[in-house]
Amino acid sequence: MSVRVRALPPELANMLWPTFVEQLRRAVLEHPGEHEATMTELRTQVRKGHAMIVQMYVEDQIEAIGLIEFVDLRDGKMLHIRYLAGEGMAEWLDDLYQLLVTIGKEYGCSWLGLTGRCGWKKVLSDMGFKTVALQMRAEL
Repeated sequence: MSVRVRALPPELANMLWPTFVEQLRRAVLEHPGEHEATMTELRTQVRKGHAMIVQMYVEDQIEAIGLIEFVDLRDGKMLHIRYLAGEGMAEWLDDLYQLLVTIGKEYGCSWLGLTGRCGWKKVLSDMGFKTVALQMRAEL
């Protein structure tokens, strides 16, 4: 089985935007803990180089898409996985992790992080992720 994971440079992401925007929209809708981002907002972040699109392929078929961003924290820069949605995670997760480590180091990041559903805790603990906070909310 052929698995490929790639990060798109801003120019290519902008050019290919129509091919993956619906999958990215689904990732936004499924994401816990924040207001719903607009596709215009995300596209602008990618164009300006504040975020990148990552794509995961299995047998030349896009299985998943993500948006990663660079965040300055008090104790260093973090590569933040803001959105991630798709199918076949068991096939591409290790390759995605290796790509994110490479990108994070290349951009001077000290941390790799995400906000996600509770199921990520079990999936990512073997990769060295530790729970550092609990995010909760109540609708008013």
